[in-house]
Amino acid sequence: MTIESLSASECALRLSSAEPPLLLDVRTEQEHASHRIPGSILIPLQVLRERSAELDPGRPMIVYCEHGVRSVHACAWLFETGFQKVANLSGGIVRWNGPLEGQDVG
Repeated sequence: MTIESLSASECALRLSSAEPPLLLDVRTEQEHASHRIPGSILIPLQVLRERSAELDPGRPMIVYCEHGVRSVHACAWLFETGFQKVANLSGGIVRWNGPLEGQDVG
């Protein structure tokens, strides 16, 4: 099993497509309330197993958290339970909010 890892720019490109993937935030409610990627839905990692029926296993999905660790665990569990089109936002929302690859920081 290999979980696809997306950079922030790859994620942005997919989200701007004609049929964007579901964007799943697996952080806490407090983290989501303070900052989030627009259009994302929140299902904290701690309740993902109980709430996974809310997700369409056939729809492509990008999962993110703060730094990309919890989302890797979420992707692995989703993949093992039948979700075949899952990808992880590498570096999480921290990377998303940072400069995109190839851009000059200074």
